[in-house]
Amino acid sequence: MTFHVKTWFLFLVLCGSLWIIHAQAEQADRSKPVNIEADSVQMDDLHKTSVYQGDVVLQQGTLLVRASKLIAHQDAQGYGSGTAFGSPAYFRQKQDNSDEYLEGWADRIDMDNQKNTVLLTGHAKIKRGTNEMHANSMIYNTVTQQFEAKSEPAGAGQPPHRVRTAIFPKTATPTPASPLPLGSSQSLSTLPDNHE
Repeated sequence: MTFHVKTWFLFLVLCGSLWIIHAQAEQADRSKPVNIEADSVQMDDLHKTSVYQGDVVLQQGTLLVRASKLIAHQDAQGYGSGTAFGSPAYFRQKQDNSDEYLEGWADRIDMDNQKNTVLLTGHAKIKRGTNEMHANSMIYNTVTQQFEAKSEPAGAGQPPHRVRTAIFPKTATPTPASPLPLGSSQSLSTLPDNHE
């Protein structure tokens, strides 16, 4: 079943405040329509909450969110927040003025428009271009573009899971070789013969 969001409430919750990673995210996404597909939806206009369940897919421009369950909420001040659950939940959005995408995977992804944060919890992974970070939980500030990651507590008799980061060097674009300077041309007959 496809749900096309057209009401002002859902526009504020889902479009204007829930899934916009606005610091370096594709700014044109804000003006695009929000399309959500799910097996079911429950909307509570009084409490400003919507619950989408079953193979949830949210798209807005370059933004894509996939989850098994998505809960969206708007507080009294108009700030939106949302939580995506999955095995894993996933989001992707193109970065502004770049061909790179910011991608994230986790068991739970919480986005808070008032705090400008994205919190990934449980088997969390963030990828931007070729660089990756893995941890039990990560928080990303969409304004300052700063990450903080925490390892998973160790179980009894087990070593702790550590935060892992892989940063790949940027490959320089090869510069074309400069053409050799053109000198006076000589015909083969005027070149010295070294076979004497």
